[in-house]
Amino acid sequence: MAGEVHKQPQGIMPLFKKTLDDLTRLLNSHVELIKVEIKDEILSLCKSIIFVCLGLCLGFTGLIFFGLFLIFSLSIFMPVWLSAFIVTFIYWFISLIFLLAIKNTLKQMISNFNAVSEEGKTTAEEASKWILKLK
Repeated sequence: MAGEVHKQPQGIMPLFKKTLDDLTRLLNSHVELIKVEIKDEILSLCKSIIFVCLGLCLGFTGLIFFGLFLIFSLSIFMPVWLSAFIVTFIYWFISLIFLLAIKNTLKQMISNFNAVSEEGKTTAEEASKWILKLK
């Protein structure tokens, strides 16, 4: 078979270099993926905070008008100052419950974000150990 060229087997160093390059590309891709995941988590956290704030503003406005309605409705049966005091006490109690619920929700969101960032940190540390072992 004249004219055919057979490839010579490559040495160990080119294969080692190719493997190291592939590993480096893999680690870089993994780091980019972690960055995207963290960015998505932060975006989700910001959107949630914005929606909570908007909900609080709209809800607060509605509660003001509902409170005025309750005060005037209760003033038929009792003095205005007593009905205003009762409605105010009820509002403070409900606000306290909602603030505790919001606090727990934000704690969960922050712990989820910390878990993702901790996973990324662990992965980066493992990758750096692998690279140091290969060198």
